[in-house]
Amino acid sequence: MEWNDPELVEGSLAWDWLEQGRAQGRAEARAQARAAGPRRIFLRVLRKRFGALPPWATKCVEAMSIEELERGVEPLLDGGTLEQALPDALAWQWLLRGRDEGARRVFLRMFRAKFGPLPHGSMLAYYVHTMSVHDLEELSERMLTTEDPDALFEGKLSLQATHASARDGKPPDVSEG
Repeated sequence: MEWNDPELVEGSLAWDWLEQGRAQGRAEARAQARAAGPRRIFLRVLRKRFGALPPWATKCVEAMSIEELERGVEPLLDGGTLEQALPDALAWQWLLRGRDEGARRVFLRMFRAKFGPLPHGSMLAYYVHTMSVHDLEELSERMLTTEDPDALFEGKLSLQATHASARDGKPPDVSEG
């Protein structure tokens, strides 16, 4: 329905729904804006106390209500752990770990579908499990446009190095191009 639709007349049912949706959207925006300041402060306190935060902790804080932020301060004042300060900390850890593991499995499945099975003794699966989800997303994009599996990993690691090191029984040095 367009804003200039003839059915959208003030006082009509459609108008009431539109106004209700707008009011709800404004209320949600105000609630998010109110929580943004306390979240920033809470994150600063957490970083000051615990140093660099794991991704799950940041995601957890971003999802917290103002009431949860207020409750999270008390364990910090009492010398509590990061997990004690964050509600559902364990759930966030498992959620993100599961997301990362899922991304790795999908990448390996895509790799096998495009290039065939991994050679016996290949260390590729090991290296995929050490890569960040960001790197896997980048490699997945490259996979769409390349036919050469070695070109896929250019700048990341060499499949030849993974095969050679598998014969040697040690992981290859990924610092080399």
